[in-house]
Amino acid sequence: MVSRYMDGERISIDRWNGSQDIADAGLFVQIKRKEQASIQYAGDHARFRIAPAPSSSEYVASRISEIDLHLDVEQRVKRWKPTTDKSVEAKFRVRFLHEHTALTYNLMLWNAPFKKEMMIPAMCIGVTCSAVSDFKYAAVIAQNLIANPQSNSFKGDVLQFAEFDKVAGWLCMTEWHWIHVTFAQDQARVEIQQGARQAIVVEEGLLPPVEALGFVFSVDNEVFPGRYIPVSAEHEEGFDMAYFEVGYHRRQNYSIEPSCEKSA
Repeated sequence: MVSRYMDGERISIDRWNGSQDIADAGLFVQIKRKEQASIQYAGDHARFRIAPAPSSSEYVASRISEIDLHLDVEQRVKRWKPTTDKSVEAKFRVRFLHEHTALTYNLMLWNAPFKKEMMIPAMCIGVTCSAVSDFKYAAVIAQNLIANPQSNSFKGDVLQFAEFDKVAGWLCMTEWHWIHVTFAQDQARVEIQQGARQAIVVEEGLLPPVEALGFVFSVDNEVFPGRYIPVSAEHEEGFDMAYFEVGYHRRQNYSIEPSCEKSA
């Protein structure tokens, strides 16, 4: 039986037995190009995988999302929004197959802003291995983020990211580790924990008003919105997810000042 608790205040999953378990928890399984991408369920964890296909530049993705990405951008429902007395706090346990990749990994809260017909400024809090971090494993906090495919650049009113190997050099991303995310009305924080070691990787003030966000756990070949690359690795790519929990908590009484016009 899947262990989960849903009352509008908290969701947790510690068993991964099939896609129905994900649906019962209110999340969506999204596989693009099923002959290449998959999510495999091993009971105590889920395996997100993409197989090589060097001759194909079609979009391919393995994803579990709290947000239904089939809906138009303005119709998408995002579950988590902090209040004056409650923050959103989440944690998940993850490991990656490889340390180096050219694919895009996003494990984060975000506002799901992208669709072919429309693109709104992005907000995201979590971890990424993508163009925004030069494909380094990094923690990211971004608000009003705009991607410019012509210049391969990003700009945001708030944009902070930190590569894990510079902040937590002891981390081995191919071994199990915890990511902790805190999202309040005026600040956000991403922490890392592996064994007895832990560290705050990035912490930043946010500009009001903050948006409601939802979680996404994804690996795909989209390097910029609408731009895809062949998966040319010799072996399959991906990551494993062993635990996920998110909920509202009475927030701590402190805040920090937001950034202004920070860009990568």
